[in-house]
Amino acid sequence: MRNQNLQNQIDEIEFVRNNCAAMDADLKCQAYWGQHLCIMVAGFLENALYGVFRDYLDNTNRGRTKWNRIQNPRAQVFVAQSARLRQPWVSALENFISDDGRGVAIDTIMNQRNRIAHGRASNITMAQIAEYLPKCVAVVEFIEARLLSQALQPIP
Repeated sequence: MRNQNLQNQIDEIEFVRNNCAAMDADLKCQAYWGQHLCIMVAGFLENALYGVFRDYLDNTNRGRTKWNRIQNPRAQVFVAQSARLRQPWVSALENFISDDGRGVAIDTIMNQRNRIAHGRASNITMAQIAEYLPKCVAVVEFIEARLLSQALQPIP
C-alpha cells in the first residue's frame, strides 16, 4: 500500500486482530472484538475509497476535481468511482472484485458495519475478518496500482 495513512490503518487492524486472537477470551468477548474489527475495516474502506483517488487527483493535472467522501461504500461503488474518472481498466476491476469473493467481502463488511452501528445483531467473527481483510486490501491495491500507472503517464 503506497498511501501511508491507509497502510497505518491496515497495520492497526492487524495488530488488534492478532492480539485479540491470542487472548483467551470467552465467546461473547470474541464476538465484540469481531464487531470492533468489522467497524475498523469498514473505516479503512471508506478512507481508502477517498484516499487513493484523492492521491491520484492531487498528482495529476486533475487536482481540482471535486471528490467527496462516501460512507458505507459497497463493492460496486469502487467500480463506479473508477468509471467516474473514465479509467480504462474499469472492466478489469469489475472482474477482479467479482473473483475470489472480494466483492462479497466488501459488501459483507459494510452490511455488518451497518447492523452494528444501528444496534442490530451481527454475526461477524474474527475469523471472517481475517478472511475478508486481505480481500478488501487487494481491491484497494488493485485500484491504487492502476491509478499510479495512470498518473505516471505523460500528459498530452
